[in-house]
Amino acid sequence: MSLINSEIYGSAQVAATLHGLPDKIKQAAERGTSAVVMLLAAHIVSQKLAGQVLKRPTGTLASSVARSPRVVTDGNAVVGTVGTNIGYGLAHEYGGTFTQDVPAGLRKIEQAFGRAIAPRDVRFKAHRRMVKLPQRSFLRTSLHELEQSGVIVNTLRRYVVESVK
Repeated sequence: MSLINSEIYGSAQVAATLHGLPDKIKQAAERGTSAVVMLLAAHIVSQKLAGQVLKRPTGTLASSVARSPRVVTDGNAVVGTVGTNIGYGLAHEYGGTFTQDVPAGLRKIEQAFGRAIAPRDVRFKAHRRMVKLPQRSFLRTSLHELEQSGVIVNTLRRYVVESVK
């Protein structure tokens, strides 16, 4: 009966490298997720909020999206978020019916019963009105577009593969 003995030279370095891989992969996932959320925010601002889905009279919504990307690591989970803290952003994303309080005021009328009249100011009382907004998704559709194009998976894969090399 013969025994086969083997010895791996540099086994301490191999063990240290293998032991450090989970941390490297987690860090790569964090960097990759950061890259993805930045790409997603840029896509939303340039492809959805520059007049394609919503008009852009002030740029407030686009600015809030551009400033929103965050990456949070909790245990082994790495979560990236992109969104807005502007109230009407949510209303546009999901649509819905909302009530709006209109204060009393003055308005100029230039027609009555479909006919032109001499312009004049008319007072109106405070009232509440219902406003129905259609769904105009700019967040969810952007995420779906990047998923379908493979950008998210390919970006994360590139960061992880580079960290293992």
